[in-house]
Amino acid sequence: VPVCSFGNTRVYEVATGAVAMAFERISRVLRTSIVPFTGVGGSLVPFAHPQAVAVGKPIVTQGRQLEDVANEFFAELRRLYDTHKGLVNWDDRSLYFDGEQPPLQKEHA
Repeated sequence: VPVCSFGNTRVYEVATGAVAMAFERISRVLRTSIVPFTGVGGSLVPFAHPQAVAVGKPIVTQGRQLEDVANEFFAELRRLYDTHKGLVNWDDRSLYFDGEQPPLQKEHA
């Protein structure tokens, strides 16, 4: 079942700068991803932020090729995103999957 969640990246702040670089090095050594994040007052309590979840229709997989199922899944995921992104004021955003290239940003003079 394709599901698209909106707003979940706003409930925590992720470290940047030297802290992020240090954790990147540690992650490479340990061969696992370690992402330092904080919430309210530096705690693990998440920031209050509106959440929205769009749930698609189940996809029939029995007797179908994996590539066909994957193509239908990603098409439905994109449809969910495009249909519901206005609920969180993301009308100007687009969804890109691995291998797709977003258009280059025009530089302002």
